[in-house]
This record gives sequence, C-alpha cells and structure tokens, in this order.
Amino acid sequence: MRLFFAIDFEDNFKDKITEEINLYRNHTRSIKWINRRSLHLTLKFLGETSPDVCNAICKDLLTSFETVQQFVIATAETGFFPNKRNPRIFFLNLVFPRELNMIHQYLEKNLQLFGFKKENRKFHPHITLARIKQENADNKEIDVLNSLNIKPLNSTINEILLIQSKLTPSGARYTPVQKFSLRTK
Repeated sequence: MRLFFAIDFEDNFKDKITEEINLYRNHTRSIKWINRRSLHLTLKFLGETSPDVCNAICKDLLTSFETVQQFVIATAETGFFPNKRNPRIFFLNLVFPRELNMIHQYLEKNLQLFGFKKENRKFHPHITLARIKQENADNKEIDVLNSLNIKPLNSTINEILLIQSKLTPSGARYTPVQKFSLRTK
C-alpha cells in the first residue's frame, strides 16, 4: 500500500480554491491542475507500506491526536518548487499554526519506530495546485500562474488522515484508510 498522512479541508475551502483555479485552467496547456478532490496538505509520505505495518501504525496512533486541539489553518501566497526559474510544482502556502507543527513533529518522531526515516528537508506546509511539465512550459504560462491571486481562506482542521494513494494513468486516486480525531472544544 502506498500511504501518506494528510489533512483534508472543509468543502467550502476547496470550492473557493477550485473556483480560482478554474479561471486559469484553459489558459495553460502544459500545466496539469490538481482536481478538487485531491486538494490536501501532506504531513508525512510513507511510500509503500505492508498491510501489517499499516495496521500497527493505526493501532499505535489511534488516540494519539486526541490531545491536540482542533485548529484553523489559513492560506498565504503562492509559490513554486524548487523555484520560479525552474518550476515543477505550483503551490499555495499555508500559515504554520503551532498545532500543525506539533502534529508534524509527532509523526516524524513516532514513525521512526516503524522504520520510516525522518525527513531531512524543512517542513513546508502547502497545497499543490498544479504540476508543470518542464519541457513544455513557457514563460507566458508561468506568468499566468503568477497572476493567480487566491484571496485569504481559512479551514477548521478536526482530523488527521492516513491515506492510500493508487497511481493510475489519469492521476493518483486517494482513499482514506484511517481517520484520527483531534480534540474539540
């Protein structure tokens, strides 16, 4: 099973992002826009994982996040990975609340017990909006991406998801394997 931990967003949050993206979708032929149902925040990518390890992780973490208060996440500016001169990913930055940092650090620490390596790169919370086919992209299309201005949005986060990702010719298909609830007020 190909797995990752993620945060899903409220429907109205994803709807507003999708409305903005749809204004630009037809102006870019070498850019693959992410569809609405795939908008998420990846917390930790596990990769191929056996069902036994998946079950052990779910059992171990089942009540772990209940001490973390639900929180609000907010959008910020857009950007490019690895950079604007050599763009591969177009993304929407997210404000980094304390609770998100706690969850990320907890996952990094505890998943090492199951043989997963700690991520060396700094955690950069974002939502991938588009993937750029490098060989076909031109400056005009990158300018279109730069002109995308998503108004600040908020979403209440009340659970963490363990998601299975199945790669298909039409793109990845995501299926929640386990939901981990956060503490409500």
